[in-house]
Amino acid sequence: MARYDAAAQTARYDRARVVARWDVRNRHPLTHHNRNHNNNQENTMGTRPVFTTTIAGFAAKDAAINFTPNGRAVAETSIPFTPRRKNQQTGQWEDAGDTTWVDVAVWGDDAETFADTVRKGTFVTVTGRPQVRAYTTQAGEARSSLSVSADSWGVTP
Repeated sequence: MARYDAAAQTARYDRARVVARWDVRNRHPLTHHNRNHNNNQENTMGTRPVFTTTIAGFAAKDAAINFTPNGRAVAETSIPFTPRRKNQQTGQWEDAGDTTWVDVAVWGDDAETFADTVRKGTFVTVTGRPQVRAYTTQAGEARSSLSVSADSWGVTP
């Protein structure tokens, strides 16, 4: 009797669903295959694609809630990421680069729940739209920051 592997079955189902969706639209997932062969300039993709990313890590600070002038709630925290590698000579893990700080913002009705739930050290998983912002410090230095506007989020106890 074959053993049921839920993860593999889910992956197969997801692949089949994605391929079926592309087949129904009669478009290939790779952008260079989405050419309009009539040589006109119409958009063959229909709607504009949205780029999302998933960030998972430990919150560096308690989530703080603020309100916009319109009264919309936003809760914010930061998640740091430091790449690591194993040193082959010593067998120890060591830092392999600079720490990247990702600012996370949760908007609307979820903001209050996010602020109540996320504390420093809470393992958070956030999926949303990334954005890079460039700014100049008071000292005149050019800097940039990475932020994610959350579409969905979750915590691991």
